[in-house]
Amino acid sequence: MQPNIQYLTNEQGSKTAALVPIKEWEKIIAFYEYYTEIGDSIKRGFQDVKAIKSGKKQTKSISTFLDEL
Repeated sequence: MQPNIQYLTNEQGSKTAALVPIKEWEKIIAFYEYYTEIGDSIKRGFQDVKAIKSGKKQTKSISTFLDEL
């Protein structure tokens, strides 16, 4: 289903803004927050790998890792 988005245009007909129904906006925000959280987790994972490779952080066994979940 296509969301009901309305566009505002300037005198030249170029789109300058969009009006999005609140329910659609809430879905967009939830989607953004979810994928931002995933991206942040991946970034932390890469930082951990870098710290382990440089000797600044110790590795964990898989059982220790799973126990922390």
